[in-house]
Amino acid sequence: MHNALNVKTTWFTQTKIAVLKHKGSPANLPKTIKQFIEWRKQYHTPPSISKTFNILYDDPTTTPADDYRFDIATNINCDVQANTQGVITSEIPEGHCAVLRHIGNDEQLATLINHLYTQWLPSSRYQLRDFPCFIERVTMFPTVNTGEVITDIYLPVVSIEE
Repeated sequence: MHNALNVKTTWFTQTKIAVLKHKGSPANLPKTIKQFIEWRKQYHTPPSISKTFNILYDDPTTTPADDYRFDIATNINCDVQANTQGVITSEIPEGHCAVLRHIGNDEQLATLINHLYTQWLPSSRYQLRDFPCFIERVTMFPTVNTGEVITDIYLPVVSIEE
């Protein structure tokens, strides 16, 4: 696994986000994504000027479909106004994160995230922090070809020595 060698740790700065929470079958994610895109267009926060995040609460392979949770978010400067899409204000807290950059389509993301949890974390000097794994969509299709998509995977951690 070529990306496993490129795990770095970084300080992630607290980031205010506009978030649309998805709860239910992963098969229904396209509908939630469409709602979030509508909100982004309405409030002028396109990916070209505003970051895109996904917050991953659950493993879709082990979580019952009705219990699956997944957030779609973008960074913002002020609180979200009431809206018909259900987008709310939240934040990604500051702190240390293991970060792994993936270039390519989403097919490898589950394997890479699993590697962070099962291989990298036990052999590191870190333990999990109280925030779920999240990803930043640095570049996305259709802005770039699927093979050129850049995704940063963040695993919130704290040093065991602290």
